[in-house]
Amino acid sequence: MISFVKQQLLINNQQQVINVGHSFGGVIAFIAACQHPQLFKGLIMLDPPVLTGGTAVAVKLLKKTRFIDKLSPAGKAKARRTQWPLGTDVAKLFAHRQLFKNFDRRCLDDYISHGVVERNNQLELVFSAQVEADIFRNLAVNLSSYKNQLNIPASLIYADKTDVFPHIYFKKFVKLNKNINLKVTQGGHMFPLESPKDTAQLITDTIARWP
Repeated sequence: MISFVKQQLLINNQQQVINVGHSFGGVIAFIAACQHPQLFKGLIMLDPPVLTGGTAVAVKLLKKTRFIDKLSPAGKAKARRTQWPLGTDVAKLFAHRQLFKNFDRRCLDDYISHGVVERNNQLELVFSAQVEADIFRNLAVNLSSYKNQLNIPASLIYADKTDVFPHIYFKKFVKLNKNINLKVTQGGHMFPLESPKDTAQLITDTIARWP
């Protein structure tokens, strides 16, 4: 992430950007902002899987076993279907899945447009399900080591119906980082893609309230 941000700042002749990340991307954004605060004006974490305290220790141990696939989405990712016959209505198939059923149709269409290609005389996902599973197996368990190291304006926004973690996890994380403002919004874990217009407005309003 840091290399990409530096490259974009150079290309656009900017010195800082606002770092916004959803889910695991929010965790990576937090770590990047702690390690390289000079690159960022602010941080917005959207429903991130933040682990601290005893839970982080337990997950650290589980990461060394096959049970991490049951705790994290890795199990579903490694079993993800990645190929379909030509002519398959992938949008219709995805729309009935739990993950995608509440997606804004425009977001679902974009996901399919950029995530599915015609290759090897069939339709295929452009990304590796195995790589996706490996990413999920590597949940960050060292967030407590960044206690109070964040020195830029920051907000953590979680969904009232999120199924990632109980809401108490977000509250515990914020206690370790007093610079982070905690907010709740309507929706599930995928709320940025379920309500993109509302989420964009929420991000805009959040930034406007920063000092």
